[in-house]
Amino acid sequence: MIGRVAVAVAVVLGSTLGPPLGSMLASPPTVSASTRYLDPTFAVDVQRDVVYGTATRADGTPVTLTLDLYTPRGDLAPGRPVFVFAHGGFFVAGDKADTTAWPTRMAQRGYVAASIN
Repeated sequence: MIGRVAVAVAVVLGSTLGPPLGSMLASPPTVSASTRYLDPTFAVDVQRDVVYGTATRADGTPVTLTLDLYTPRGDLAPGRPVFVFAHGGFFVAGDKADTTAWPTRMAQRGYVAASIN
């Protein structure tokens, strides 16, 4: 059975994508270098349905590709690692909304996470 499998691909986030404006208003939590990326430290901001591209279905109809972006609130560290989560379903069934637990857990630890459709 093809289950809801999350595939994590770690890449380094460039400096062009900063935290959401609302997250810059709160003071950042104190994060120790020895526990960063290990312990749940941050609250999480989620930006839903961010368009990252388009594709064409087999029948020729266009489809907009979206992702949900999970970021640690108040974390201003540059070059944070990113996890990309892809749900199972062979692009036929399932949705990025089915994969919320892992992206949330990763953002709580200081990673940026993207759950893609």
